[in-house]
Amino acid sequence: MKKIPVWPTLATLGNLLCGFSAMAAAEGGNFERAAWLIVVAMLFDAADGRLARLTRTATEFGGQLDSLADMISFGAAPAFLTHYYVVSRVPGFSGKLAWSAAGLFVVCAAMRLARFNVENTTDSSSHRSFKGLPSPAAAGLLATSVILLEDIGTTAPAFVIGLLPVVAIIAAVLMVTRLRYPHLLSQLDLGEKPFSFLLLVIFLGMLVAFAHEIGLFILFAVYAASGPIGLTIDQVLERLAAASDSEDSLF
Repeated sequence: MKKIPVWPTLATLGNLLCGFSAMAAAEGGNFERAAWLIVVAMLFDAADGRLARLTRTATEFGGQLDSLADMISFGAAPAFLTHYYVVSRVPGFSGKLAWSAAGLFVVCAAMRLARFNVENTTDSSSHRSFKGLPSPAAAGLLATSVILLEDIGTTAPAFVIGLLPVVAIIAAVLMVTRLRYPHLLSQLDLGEKPFSFLLLVIFLGMLVAFAHEIGLFILFAVYAASGPIGLTIDQVLERLAAASDSEDSLF
């Protein structure tokens, strides 16, 4: 390999360095900084693919480097943050339980990224949705949970903070499921949209701008829940359609 695309690679390395810095910040007790670094890593992760397509420099090297960076920023860093935050903020909380939840998150993130690399294709239709919760979204759910808890401050009950490992376990399981999740950036690129879609985007943007602590958490929580909710709705509609067909066949 003699040439490397500059701008996409720099964005991917920015993602990687943010993840590494988040791990160092979490270990040093700077939890809110660590959480925001994970959020910034997500911005770099969204930018590298866009830059590669814009400059027409998408390569196998870039894809492999992106996965390695994602493993640090959206696998190891959120796990570090979860473990150190809970153990530090909740006296007497079981370190083994926090470590187990964080360890499960790392394992599932690695499996999720490996599965994506194996099943990913260059076909544009394969980039309209994900199988399983994307690792950046899972990491964002944990990071924004910490941001919200830090914004609440000392008034946050210990048992609420102690639920963070449970959130990590749920996010870990969702990553390795086959539940469908929409590719939000690709949805924005798919031509014209209804006027209601524009209003929704504006509302979400205002929510994040004026109440970013709770707004970001709500966005990631709703996105994570959209997979199970979507599956439930599909199953209900299929049963209603089947029941309607059986009734029609009687007449």
